[in-house]
Amino acid sequence: MIQSALIVDDDEIFREALSASLEKRGLVVKRTGDGEGALQLYREHSQDLVILDFRMPRLDGISLLRQMHVVNPSAVFVLLTGFGTIPLAVEAMKEGADSVLTKPADADAILHEARRALETKRRRLPGLQISEQRSYDLGILERVGIEKALEATKGNVSRAAQLLGIDRRTLQRKMKRLFFWWFLVAACAFSVNSVPARAEGGGAQRLIELTGDDEFRDEQSGWDKTYARRGYVFGKDPAPFLVKQLAHLPKGLALDIAMGEGRNAVFLAKKGFLVEGVDISSVAVRKSQELAAESKVKIRAKVADLRKYRIEPRRYDVILNFYYLQRSLVPGIKEGLKKGGVVVFETHTVEHLRNPGAAGWSRDFLLLPGELRQMFRDFEILHYAETNDGRDAVASLVARKP
Repeated sequence: MIQSALIVDDDEIFREALSASLEKRGLVVKRTGDGEGALQLYREHSQDLVILDFRMPRLDGISLLRQMHVVNPSAVFVLLTGFGTIPLAVEAMKEGADSVLTKPADADAILHEARRALETKRRRLPGLQISEQRSYDLGILERVGIEKALEATKGNVSRAAQLLGIDRRTLQRKMKRLFFWWFLVAACAFSVNSVPARAEGGGAQRLIELTGDDEFRDEQSGWDKTYARRGYVFGKDPAPFLVKQLAHLPKGLALDIAMGEGRNAVFLAKKGFLVEGVDISSVAVRKSQELAAESKVKIRAKVADLRKYRIEPRRYDVILNFYYLQRSLVPGIKEGLKKGGVVVFETHTVEHLRNPGAAGWSRDFLLLPGELRQMFRDFEILHYAETNDGRDAVASLVARKP
């Protein structure tokens, strides 16, 4: 449990503001603006959490970290850095830092990362030795640093490379390695209930632009490869939110947008609905039909790119949209419902970025606070909630067309 903290930062305004925020959250906080003073404070009062800035007078962050470890290595050490000090951050991780955050970082983000690091200290990732764990952390750090640099330069790879202190080709090689695996992980999700929002605008095309590699040319092929795995990537059971909201749905014709392997579509068919579904992946559509046959129901499913798909106006009694965010499709969803028709919509919010494992997600493809409710402000809201269970932060809505 983290009950005390030491802040070491020569930026007085930031230091005092962060101290006040942590104290409001119940921590006993010590603070100083230089490394030598910090080392003396740490000798006198070993804190649970040490928050270090790299650039400080008299004693730099890495030297301070090394000496603090000699005094007492049990604290959680969180280092704060800017884009230009990513190589130093990597060195600090090798010296024993538990986490590195890029500035600006608020109290909630720091505490969330500190608690994650504390849990990791207590039980290393299953099957990993300490040295391997450190490599795992470094991989996350490198990816986050690249993402931040790209964000700061609005996607300009040459400028991002300059910011990181490396050449453009080196950056592109790193991006291909790091983001290719992130793209697959995000696609596969490894969890039935933790499915990332599939982004509008062509994630594959963006990867081509950033990495200079046409390996991601065909987004449909990417999803086909994802769904070609054994079994059902996201399972056969319907989304829990859909099950809970079933009573709100008028019987009739339903459309499942970005249906994947059909778990929600088949569930509605078993409940007596006529169901149509659409997905970019031909493999997913085939598996949805197989799941329907296994469940002894029928659904109509077709392959289509939703960026070009037009929903037939006033056709549907129910439209489902689970873990797929294409803002430009919302007017079509509204128009596609009959009077009294109901939309069921659930996907991730920006709050999800606070959760473990969400570092690679883009804010562009996550809902803002209250955004989903605002999208359907002209509908009758039957249910609306924004929740974060520490694993998934989602907005969930059921709304009826007037």
